[in-house]
Amino acid sequence: MVGLLALAQLAFTQSAEAQRPRPVRTGTERADSIARARQTSDTLRPRTAADSARVRESIGRGALDSASARLEVQWATPDSAMAALLSRPGYSVTRYQGDAVVFKAQEHTMNLVGKRAAVQRDSATLVGDTIQFNDSTNIVIARGDTLLLRDPSQGQDDIIALGSIRYDVNNRRGVVRNVTTAVESGQRWIVHGKVAAFKGDSTDNGQAAFYAKDGWLTSCEELEPHYHFAARELKLVSRNVMVARPAVLYIADIPVMWLPFVFQDMRAGRRSGIIPPRVGFNQIFRQSPFLRRTIEDIGYYVALNDYMDAQLSMDWRSDARSTAFDPGYLKFTGQMNYRWRDRFISGSLASSYHYLRNGQSNTQYSLNHQQEFSQRTRLNASFNYVTNTTIQRNISFNPQQSLQTIRSSLNYSTGRGPISLNIGGTQTQYPGRGQLDRDFPSLGITSKPIRVGENFTWTPGLNITNSQSFDIDQVGDFGFRYVRDPVTNVLDSVSVRRNTRRSSISFETPIQLYGFNWRNSIRISDVLNDFPQRRTIYTDVRDTSSKVERVFARDFVTGLDWDTGFNLPSFFQGSWNLTPSVSFQKVDGRSPLVVRTERTGGKFVSQSMRPSYGVSLTPKFYGFFPGAGPVERIRHSIEPQIVFAYTPTGTVSDEFLAANGDIAQGYLGNNEQNTISLGFSTVFEAKMRQRDSDVASDSAAAADSAGAGPAGSDLLVSWAAYAAGAGDWRVAAQKGRTSRARSSCSRSASPR
Repeated sequence: MVGLLALAQLAFTQSAEAQRPRPVRTGTERADSIARARQTSDTLRPRTAADSARVRESIGRGALDSASARLEVQWATPDSAMAALLSRPGYSVTRYQGDAVVFKAQEHTMNLVGKRAAVQRDSATLVGDTIQFNDSTNIVIARGDTLLLRDPSQGQDDIIALGSIRYDVNNRRGVVRNVTTAVESGQRWIVHGKVAAFKGDSTDNGQAAFYAKDGWLTSCEELEPHYHFAARELKLVSRNVMVARPAVLYIADIPVMWLPFVFQDMRAGRRSGIIPPRVGFNQIFRQSPFLRRTIEDIGYYVALNDYMDAQLSMDWRSDARSTAFDPGYLKFTGQMNYRWRDRFISGSLASSYHYLRNGQSNTQYSLNHQQEFSQRTRLNASFNYVTNTTIQRNISFNPQQSLQTIRSSLNYSTGRGPISLNIGGTQTQYPGRGQLDRDFPSLGITSKPIRVGENFTWTPGLNITNSQSFDIDQVGDFGFRYVRDPVTNVLDSVSVRRNTRRSSISFETPIQLYGFNWRNSIRISDVLNDFPQRRTIYTDVRDTSSKVERVFARDFVTGLDWDTGFNLPSFFQGSWNLTPSVSFQKVDGRSPLVVRTERTGGKFVSQSMRPSYGVSLTPKFYGFFPGAGPVERIRHSIEPQIVFAYTPTGTVSDEFLAANGDIAQGYLGNNEQNTISLGFSTVFEAKMRQRDSDVASDSAAAADSAGAGPAGSDLLVSWAAYAAGAGDWRVAAQKGRTSRARSSCSRSASPR
């Protein structure tokens, strides 16, 4: 039975769905059509494997499409009288076309002869070499080498037959020989039968039935299919079910497996049903005694309603010849999905229990939720947690899955006016490790520039972050703690839990007032390492011999920073671009302005601030070169940047040096600083020649803007006129195509 499930899964890759009861015959089938099919099928001999190989021809999608195109009918253009008759309402139109027509009035029959004789009634069309149509019974009999029946009630694809077709136009049913057609059920199935009967359905239900004897079916659309199923009996009910029995699976022309039946649910939409298990071919036929069997996704799917569904499944791996790293397992998984489009809500909830045969277990929880409250307000949540990360690493055969982390995230974003708010967090687990990293909360408030009057602009921003790490497995100075058992007095070692935390709050409040840009930011940070560490302490920072070694149970750093400065308005804009600046900096840039550590006993100490003066110079020079080939002209621009900064000498207290573990000897943080940096960028731009068709339009545009500036004139390289040249070049570049190559270089020096 496992083999049958495996082969059925290889052939039908869609999700399993519940079966419907076999449709009961309604009694509307014509007796002569069914009898004709039975009389024809009774004369058939049993089908052999060799017959199946000979019958299977080029049955791919291209073969069916080419046959349909070859048999396409070009109807003669109706004259005015015929067009008027065809357009009259309340009539059913039947059209005939052929090389020769014989009409017998008493028998109400019409014989059409021609290479493309055709009969069309409503939406059904029949094409063949010879067609006999009975107007009283509405039965069409077509004969020929290749026949085509196109009827929307039978499906979207045409029915291609060899030999003959007997078709009842009113009841949309018929009998056919050597028929090949295709059906859609999420994927395209090509079906062939040596003799077949079919019945259409013109109602809204649209379930057309197709019965065939001694045929085959495949979903491979190549001209030479890679596989097919040969079956003695086939039944297809469109939009419902497809069954073949008994069936033989052929890979190319080689029979591989006999199956009592194959089944495919062809209904559209979501339905409750059995989930087909995933079983490998080697799991059924073991080629080695050491091969372990594994079956996955044995379960059931339930469509709860239009918005929710759920499924339960089980995975199993044999524990025969188990090892310490692969003891075999049993896994149970439950999952529920929901989606409500009108409310912009979607997500899933899942849980699984993993039990290993050696006694270990792992429980995994998963939650995903997405919701849009408004155009600017959204919520995205993804929660994943496992109780044992080692099991996930050991039982997975996929290297990427064994090494991937277990990550959770939460994000909520909204906005009101110019203000935007983002709040969320993340959590990460690592396979095979007990370490857990958590970033929560993470709050960010940003704002667009807020203008008050014409000369005042404020752009505030607030950020709050908190990061934690638990059970860090990197061993430091003290990886274990040794204690004595109170009963046995035996010394024992206990692993030291290593946890860290980093928190920060920053507030940005830049202000622009009358052309002055005032940078102003405040930052508070706190770092805690909750594990023992060894530190070197200097009792006197000016005496290097006064040092002792101490062990702190934990260490921490709390700091307050203030960064401020302003840029003056630029001078010589458009030529030299001279910009002065003034800022206030900490004397020691490595440490916060106000700080406390375990070395200060929790007391705050501070350092001083000192001014810093700077000036930057960024001119830009242009040069032009003649072009060659498709290039009309080349422009070369060089933009050097010179920045000079001066910072006077500052002072640092001994308490501040002790708080950071520094000593006065060799300390350089408070020295006078003179910094100069040089950088430049060079750009080559090529203007492509214009096509002749563009010259007229460019000339008209230039005439309209003749008074705007000296566009199109030759530009000279000079210190005074390079800005105007840049503007003219931009006008030319907008009309034609340009290409650009850029390179840059920088150099800085800081003499003391």
